[in-house]
Parts: sequence; C-alpha cells; structure tokens
Amino acid sequence: MRPLIDTTNQTVSRSSYPGYPGKRLIVTDPDTLPNMTLPDGEWSTGVTTFPTLEQQQQLRDKGCELDDYGRPLHPWLREMITETAVGVVTGLGEYWHWGPNKTGDPVIIGDGKVLLIKRSDTGNWALPGGYANDGETGHQAARRELFEEAGILVSSDGSEVYDGPVADSRTTAHAWPETTAVVWHVGSTPEPTPNDDAIAAHWFPIDELPDDLHGSHLSLIQTAIEKLDEVPIVSAFSLPEKTVSYRAASGGHMAYTRFLIETDEGEIFVKSHDKQVFTDVFREERSRKYLQKEKHIYDHVAQHHPDLLPKKVRMIADHSIVMESLSDEQGWQWRAPSDFIDTYINEVAAHLISLQDIPLPDEKFRTHMKPTYETHKNEGWDIVTNDVQTKIIARLREFQPRMKPGFQAIAENLIRDLSMLQDDFNKMDDPEEYYFCHHDLRPANLAWHEKLGTKIIDWSWAGAGRKNSDTTTLLVDLHKSGHDVQAHIDLFNPDHALTLVGFYLAHSLWSTRTDDNSVRFQQIVSAVSAYDLLMKYRER
Repeated sequence: MRPLIDTTNQTVSRSSYPGYPGKRLIVTDPDTLPNMTLPDGEWSTGVTTFPTLEQQQQLRDKGCELDDYGRPLHPWLREMITETAVGVVTGLGEYWHWGPNKTGDPVIIGDGKVLLIKRSDTGNWALPGGYANDGETGHQAARRELFEEAGILVSSDGSEVYDGPVADSRTTAHAWPETTAVVWHVGSTPEPTPNDDAIAAHWFPIDELPDDLHGSHLSLIQTAIEKLDEVPIVSAFSLPEKTVSYRAASGGHMAYTRFLIETDEGEIFVKSHDKQVFTDVFREERSRKYLQKEKHIYDHVAQHHPDLLPKKVRMIADHSIVMESLSDEQGWQWRAPSDFIDTYINEVAAHLISLQDIPLPDEKFRTHMKPTYETHKNEGWDIVTNDVQTKIIARLREFQPRMKPGFQAIAENLIRDLSMLQDDFNKMDDPEEYYFCHHDLRPANLAWHEKLGTKIIDWSWAGAGRKNSDTTTLLVDLHKSGHDVQAHIDLFNPDHALTLVGFYLAHSLWSTRTDDNSVRFQQIVSAVSAYDLLMKYRER
C-alpha cells in the first residue's frame, strides 16, 4: 500500500476535536527532545495515566516506538510536531487504546457518486466508518459500519485500497487511528438511512464532494477512484425498516450472501445474490435467475399453503430476498430432533404430501433453467460414461476413509453395483404424472417447531417431479445423519432415489471455487445413503 501522508489538511488534522485543548505543541527541532518524550502543558488532553508494562510490551510487539513514559509515538509525529499549522496534543485523548486504534472505512461508489454521512460529533461529512470490534478485521468493520451508519448492505466483500495510519481530529501524539479502507463498486445508489453516529447520509457526485471532509477521507476516496476499474460491480440495497444490527447467517451451498438483521419490528433474514464470486457470466446469470425463480415459487405456494412459509417474503430489485427470521431463540429447530424423530418425520411428511396437491407453477423461467427433474437426469446418470464411472469410483475411494464405518462398507457395495444401477436407470420409464415438489427437502431447509408447525425455505429448485420425491430426499438426508427411518419407508420412491444416486455421484466430480471439498464429500455420502435405502427398499 502506498503511504497516505503529505502533511496537508487531508492527512494531518489541523482542527481540534470538541473538548480537546486549543493549544498545540510545536517543536522546531525534535532532536532536542530525548526519545521524543513530550513535555506536559496546555496541549495535554488531561489523561494522567501511562501504559502499563504489559501494554508497553504489546505496543513494542506492534512495532511502536515508545517514549520515556512508555507512551507510543505516532508514526508521523516528527512531521506533525514541526508543522507550524498542525502541531500535536498529548495523552490518550478520546481513544480507547494507546497507540494504533483499528478502524474500517467503506468507500462505496455507484453511478459516479460516493456515499457520505454527516458526523454527529464534528458536523463534518465523512465516510461511514468506525472502530473495529474485538476480533473483527478492518474489512469486517468497514462493512458493518456501512450498514450501521447508513443502512446500506452490500452483497459481498469489497476490495482493500489502503491500510495504515490516517488523519483524524481526535489524533494525539500517543493515540491514533489506523484504518482499512475498502471500496465497493455498486450497481445502484439505494436510499441511505442515517443511524448510530450519523445525523445525515447522502450520495455526492464525485466532482461535487464537500470541502470539509473529515481527516484523510478525501485521499481515501481519491485512492479508491484510481482503483475502481479493477473492482467488480456488486449489489447494494437498503431496507424499509429501521435497522439496528446485522450478522452473517451460516448455511447454504450456493453462492449467496445471507444476513440476519435486527429491526424495530423483529429479526429478518436476507438472502442476496453475490455477483462478485463468479468468473463465469452464464453461471452468474443463472444464480440470479434462481433467486428470482425462488421468489416466484414463494408467491405460488402462498396462494395455496401460506402456513408453510415464513411471513413477509419480498424481493429487493433482482438480487435479494427478505423474509421473517425463524430463529433458534424462538424455538425453531433447523436440525431433525433425535428425541422426536418419528413425530418430526410424520408432521413434515404430511405437509410434503399436501404440497403435491398444489398445481404446477407456470414455466416462467424455463428459458433460463431446466426443470429440476430434468437436471437430476441430465447432470446425473446421463453423463456417466465409462470414463466418468472410473472417476466416480476414484472419488468414492478418496472419501471412503472419512465415512462412518457402516457407510464405508456400503460405499464398497455401491462401487460394485455402479454398472447395474446405471442399467436400471436407463430402463426406467418417465412417470405418467408429475407433482409439485420442493426438490431440496432436508432439515437445513426446514424450520420445525413443536407448537408452531413447519416452515419451508429455499424454493429455487421447486417444480415438477415424481410422487414422494420430497419425502424420499428427506429420508435420504436423515439416514445420512444417522437417524433410523425404516418405519417410514412407505414414503420412499425408489425411482427418485435411483436418480439421486447418479446426480450426487456426478456432482461430486465438479470443481470447487476453493480447496474446500466438504460439499463434494457430502454429495458422496448422500449418494451412499440413497443407495443404501434403495437396496433396503428392494429387499423388503
């Protein structure tokens, strides 16, 4: 990173922070001060304590130079103290820590405009940044502060443009901010909502920025603009509700960003298309269309079984779905409860069977994606040639040692029966009638409550399928997790299970964006689970 210092009012603050002394220390020749130990005077911020021995060692470990009192010295101290129009104040000031205080500054640019907030402490316009929380990186702090101070969410990580010391009117000779500036290039300029330390928020044209920008923020913006052509465009959005806080939500295999957001009306869940993670234009468009299809299916199911859906499902532009959050704290369970597994299966299965009475939705998205039942075949057994079968066997062997002992033996049988299974699939007839199916029915997409019933999410794969496809998928997933599902085998469709075996095996060969192959392992184990239930069904 290039240094951000030129001893101008864009890097070293000449103004005093409210409550700071108006007098500043200026020294013509710093060499007259042994170890840069600054004297007390009218320029002191009033803090009379010094860093402890433990704090001093921590500061040394960070590379800080210390004075005779163990106070860290600002890396720009010699430039500031000799600048007659700048000078310094001494002590801890308004900072939490001696030495560097980690902050994050988001530079969010869209349609030739930059988002700024007006600070409540100084009245200056500034980037919507702030201190990093314990354990939080500067990048994470920048993203969080963008949300907390301006109410804007971004769908993915931004690009770092600077990391190091910056000017701030609170800076002292012994405590200062070190920021991570992160730029987001967004495709729209959603309406901001000032919150927290911001009293106003506004999008400013790049060539009409305010004259009184805080600290180094003009330099940070200029640096971000220089790098903007290298930054991918991502989605940004705001919410109509007044927001309080947000946190990342785990789960899901597809390339979406998930948030849990606390609002004045309760917690909501946001699932957002993450354009930045894609390098393939076709796959990026398909991912976005799947999200739009999911909202279309939510609307379709709401006409017939609204009780099975979270409340207040809505879409923001073409990239984000928002809905009621069904949290653990409210008693919703996102894993199958071992103590109530039969009750769980019976209740969920009853809902899945009732879903099959829903009319099939229109084929609005047929031009962008195949129906799921076709995908299961086309991306499964249909592509398993002799060469692919050899690769599948190698993949099974690779993951076999990581499986539970019982599944290791079943995997060996699956390897033995691969050719037979493919022959069985090739002889299988298409169903005479298709039913409405979710097609990804597993506990992670089910919120179950002992008293409030069942809610189903993630409908992007929904559409036509074989009878009892969803109950079959559910039993396969539960069996994979170690639950005994034999009492419910009448809910099992062997043709769909056979199709799933090929689909999971073929998908286990797909490349991944990272070195993490945990999803591929789960697909292999799912194939083994589906095969085992299929064999047990045939042996009845």
